[in-house]
Amino acid sequence: HNDFRCPCCRRELLQQDLEALLDDEALSKLRTRQLEQAVIQADDIFRCPTPDCRGLVAWSEDGFEELQSRDRVGQEAGSRGKEWKCEICRRTSCLRCRAQPYHSDCTCEEHAKRSAEDFERKAEEACMELMEREGYQKCKRCGILVDKEKGCNNMLCSMCSYKWCWRCGAADAACRCTARTHGFLDNRTKQVIARPPVVQTSKRKRG
Repeated sequence: HNDFRCPCCRRELLQQDLEALLDDEALSKLRTRQLEQAVIQADDIFRCPTPDCRGLVAWSEDGFEELQSRDRVGQEAGSRGKEWKCEICRRTSCLRCRAQPYHSDCTCEEHAKRSAEDFERKAEEACMELMEREGYQKCKRCGILVDKEKGCNNMLCSMCSYKWCWRCGAADAACRCTARTHGFLDNRTKQVIARPPVVQTSKRKRG
């Protein structure tokens, strides 16, 4: 079913009509689109997860039933899926969870958990590298990254209104790093909020 119709009579165009009307380039694009639609709609065709790879594998009836059976049996213990090596890009992947490369040492569920943990770890490492490289600090209450371009050390988080000293990290800037006459500038309202009266000893030496 092509979903192509004549713009004049609205009659559905058959495959042979399209082949007679289109040039080789347009016909090639049409066939690629038809194949992609068939792959999306079919439960027994697996497309290689490698970007830009057109590798496909069609399960036989026995093979597909075997995978479905593994899913049912593995609901409690977990399933290792099934390994497949693409004949085009030569990379391995799992036919059950589409992980690449194939996870031979763990179940699909364990691999998904590992991947999520690894992603969070790398994101945290990238965040710490950015903070160190750009001189950012992280708000101790909400965790948002904060950048100080100019002004005194009294900081007020624009997300959660947490207050601290940029220089020594003291909450409410209850330290001696900045003169007591300096308050906190609220970047949202442009108003200055007075500092609390409690004073603690700074953890850093002035200089």
